Amino acid sequence: MIAAATFDGTATWPFEHDGSATRVELRTTHTYDEPGAYFPALQASLHRDGDTDDVMYRCLNLGRVHVVVT
Repeated sequence: MIAAATFDGTATWPFEHDGSATRVELRTTHTYDEPGAYFPALQASLHRDGDTDDVMYRCLNLGRVHVVVT
């Protein structure tokens, strides 16, 4: 499984897991310094046989949430 997280919605994915484990738990905290609307996201992909180099048969998931900071 390959997992990554971004907090500002720019798809720069600064937090990543390399895909070497069969199960991944990501925990982190983030503080927004400015008021506004943000779209943090978590992206995960897996391959049935665990082949992280095979881009053809990955199962991709993307979770997003809308955060409003006042």
